Amino acid sequence: MLQVPALWVSSIAEALQRPTWDLYLGRKHCAPTEFIYQGTFAEAEEAKGVAQALANTKQLVADYQVQDGEHEGEILTLMDVPVQFGEQKRYRDRRVTVIAAEST
Repeated sequence: MLQVPALWVSSIAEALQRPTWDLYLGRKHCAPTEFIYQGTFAEAEEAKGVAQALANTKQLVADYQVQDGEHEGEILTLMDVPVQFGEQKRYRDRRVTVIAAEST
């Protein structure tokens, strides 16, 4: 889910639907298996509903959820926030919590 200022919505939606270059999720070998753009939604709950419907259609089940910050669950420190690009790349850390999905 991506939140953007209202003035940018149409240009970002257009760019995601017709990218100049191939889209990757972090690394070149991590190409998405589904279209990145799934629509524009006024409310987060509507976007989550569409995401859940897509997951149900594809019979996908969440094993875990990762949340920024420290919460109940396994807390990890990741060095993945870019500070400097180029030949001398630098990253800073951030804390995340891995929360296991409830078994049904």
